[in-house]
Amino acid sequence: MREEGFTAEAVKECAQFAHDTELAKIRKGGLRWLMWGKPNSNLLIKAFDHLKMVVQFRKIMRHWLIFSNNRVQWVKADMMEAFSKWRQGDVQVAVNLERQPLEYLRRKNIK
Repeated sequence: MREEGFTAEAVKECAQFAHDTELAKIRKGGLRWLMWGKPNSNLLIKAFDHLKMVVQFRKIMRHWLIFSNNRVQWVKADMMEAFSKWRQGDVQVAVNLERQPLEYLRRKNIK
């Protein structure tokens, strides 16, 4: 990765992320292997997976409920709208300039 132009810090962060991800996979596999001989082990594995999925859905729903609630409150909605306009401003200017004829752009460039 260093030959591709990444900094040493970025390479270290990427390696640490890969290491942590692989350890999590090993832990998950190990826990499933320990539950294998027990009665109703398949049911326990499915129940834990379902619980994990429900927790993820709750986090997503919480995020979008907060987001939509902020869109309804007038002060926060105004701030969010202003930030969105500011963030998309350069893109809108570029799109508008692309639609202009070449002579207009040349005159604009001279000024």
